[in-house]
Amino acid sequence: MGLREKMAAKKAAKQAKKLAAAQPQWAIDRVYKSAAVLEALREAGDNETAVRPIEHTAIFDSRAAADTFTAGLTADMGYTIAQVHTSEDSPAVAVEFHETSDTQSRSIFDKTVIAEGRVREAGGEYDGWVTRVVAGDF
Repeated sequence: MGLREKMAAKKAAKQAKKLAAAQPQWAIDRVYKSAAVLEALREAGDNETAVRPIEHTAIFDSRAAADTFTAGLTADMGYTIAQVHTSEDSPAVAVEFHETSDTQSRSIFDKTVIAEGRVREAGGEYDGWVTRVVAGDF
């Protein structure tokens, strides 16, 4: 692990400690999961200040719960609903939503904790986020 990665891990740990005083364990876990994604992006040469699509996924037990979530999400947070997946074999509903943002640690930590909180409030499970690597200086 290089110096940059060590600094990023230390920053994530500090952020998690700060959240620990005011947030439930799932929020702290989300910060660590996001830090792992950020580390993988950095290892691939990502420029965290570059703006690009960030895709999030949530899973709900019913279409009604998914609809409640999507209505509140778009109205309050400015995300765009990309797709809502249903299956004839299962009552589960997957909601893909996205935003255009950078991946700087503070902003992605805050956004993913807020997104997971909203998903949980609607009775769903937040599955995380993905994005593409943007290399170089912008």
